[in-house]
Amino acid sequence: MSIRTGQGLRREQVTGESTYVYGLRAFAKAIRGDGTLLTGPADAVANMRVIDTIYEKAGLKKRGRNM
Repeated sequence: MSIRTGQGLRREQVTGESTYVYGLRAFAKAIRGDGTLLTGPADAVANMRVIDTIYEKAGLKKRGRNM
């Protein structure tokens, strides 16, 4: 990770696994009946709306089917 501050640029290494790995593990546990998900479908849809807005503001086309 690169962090730019008033004092300049510094680089840091974040240890551990990707947040996607943790999310996938939680999902796998939930579908096996060993846990529950912290967020539901409405949260996923809201996240996609935010991502779509970011793409739009950046002048990029939305990803997905014929949008």
